[in-house]
Amino acid sequence: MSKTEAEAAIRPLHLSTARSSAAEQLRQLIESGHFAPGDRLPSERKLAELLGVSRTMVREAISTLEAIGLIEVRHGSGSYVTAEVPQQSVSAMWSAWYIAHRQDLIHLLQVREALESKAAALAAQRARPALAMRLRKILEKMRSAGERGQMDEVSALDREFHSAIVKASENPILIQLLLSLNAVLDNDRLAVFSLPDRLQRSLHDHECIIRAIEERDPLAAQAALHEHFESVLKDVESPRRQVPARPQPAAPEPVSATGGREPCQS
Repeated sequence: MSKTEAEAAIRPLHLSTARSSAAEQLRQLIESGHFAPGDRLPSERKLAELLGVSRTMVREAISTLEAIGLIEVRHGSGSYVTAEVPQQSVSAMWSAWYIAHRQDLIHLLQVREALESKAAALAAQRARPALAMRLRKILEKMRSAGERGQMDEVSALDREFHSAIVKASENPILIQLLLSLNAVLDNDRLAVFSLPDRLQRSLHDHECIIRAIEERDPLAAQAALHEHFESVLKDVESPRRQVPARPQPAAPEPVSATGGREPCQS
């Protein structure tokens, strides 16, 4: 592919997602063949112009791609696509992004916990039976996507799951705030799901949320959302979980020693 065609494939980024999306867009262009092995990337100035971001953000993106082995920076010459694209580049991509943005992620999770817990309580109080059925279908799709290692799909389904709960709250202010927030969190989700065993824990947490909504129990739904975000925050904050691993297949729904579903309250 010619240099002009490759540059034409670069799209300006939305300001709110620019920092995390610059590296992701370049990764996609490399892995899709727009920039072939050995190709020199456009200059920092040109990339900043094409992406609509600052040169500082471009340098951060370049550093992330270099760290995961997608490009080689030759001082005085430029940045070049490596001869072979690493097979685990996507997982490594989110490992690097997670490390660089961990504190921002913690702050965002704290805000989501405060708002979504209330949204879940309202959803349980006001929700129609169809909501629980929809959530359960999304949960099964998440489990299936996890078994296939399709973490992009898992992330999109997680967003759909939480958005459905928010909309069911029927509170227009909560809906506006949380849907706007969720729209810029795709990279955060991918980073979180790159953490060891996070998907399995999220599947269990989502099951608990669904049960509370099925029982139309606002306090249980609020508690389930709170426990979910506390679990995610624990993973993000815990030093022993700061080295993300390869995506793991989703485990079957946990069962208790008596053969029933695993209890939701710890």
